[in-house]
Amino acid sequence: MRVRGILIVVLIILAAIFVITKYGLERRAAHKPLFPKFKAERAHRIRVEGKNSQALLEKVNDVWIVASEDSFPAEIPAITNMFVRVAGFSRKDIISSNPEKQPLYQVDSTGIQVRIEDESGKEIASFIVGKVGPDYQSTYVRDAESNDVVLSPGYLPPIFDRGVRPWQDRTIYAYESSELVEVVLTRPSGTVTLSRGEGGAWYISRPGSMACDQGRATRLVRTLAYLKGDGIAGRAPVAGSGLADADSSVWFRVADGTEEHLRFGHRSESGQTYVSQQGSEMIFKLVSTRVAATLPGLDELLPQTPQPSSEPSALPGEE
Repeated sequence: MRVRGILIVVLIILAAIFVITKYGLERRAAHKPLFPKFKAERAHRIRVEGKNSQALLEKVNDVWIVASEDSFPAEIPAITNMFVRVAGFSRKDIISSNPEKQPLYQVDSTGIQVRIEDESGKEIASFIVGKVGPDYQSTYVRDAESNDVVLSPGYLPPIFDRGVRPWQDRTIYAYESSELVEVVLTRPSGTVTLSRGEGGAWYISRPGSMACDQGRATRLVRTLAYLKGDGIAGRAPVAGSGLADADSSVWFRVADGTEEHLRFGHRSESGQTYVSQQGSEMIFKLVSTRVAATLPGLDELLPQTPQPSSEPSALPGEE
């Protein structure tokens, strides 16, 4: 019985060692990155060669710029999203190391070529983004320095190849709508001032004190608070923009006293309107619907008159 007990204890210990070892190996395999040298903080240069476009992004004085697009500031969320994806590429997702299958997965010369370098120009990640997986929620990616192909989670092509969409940051304003306390709209037809009352509701304080449509005022403020350009025209001055003698503008003030001023110029050949933010050399373009949303007239801000009922009135004797 004593020998039997000892054997049982030994078996339990061996089983425990097996489980711990197996768990440790699986855990290490699950966290083995495809690019162990890659760290987001080490990245200083990104080269992307898409199917119809090329991009070069560089980090200068801790600020990401798009060197291939007039060195304008880059859209940081797009770069952050890219880095998160690269850090998530894992060797546990390898599905092929056969070079003959690279055309099948489009991880050959037909794919999106991406190279990320550190400050000294040394490569820390180089890969090819291929076609989407059979579930359309994953993408084939190959380490450019090997034949290893992984099937990585996520629809990745638009994250690395933006096509005609610029990498430039098109953010004009980034506030919380609750921060805005006054808005002044200037048009050739006149000036309208919206003010926020003590209860948070908006009212028209100029050209006279009057009620306004709360829904319309709220949409205007939300649009202004986080306004993005639909395109970038370049650095000022831009010929034909009409911004030097603009007759339309939006001025607003936030709770901490900060003031912002946006001027509206002429329409471009594409039908978009040139706009410039005071204190910035960047000139953006807005589509007509966004211009209308940020620069409404007085009649659009007044409370809407209730429409008459379409139901027939009661006939005599039917009350």
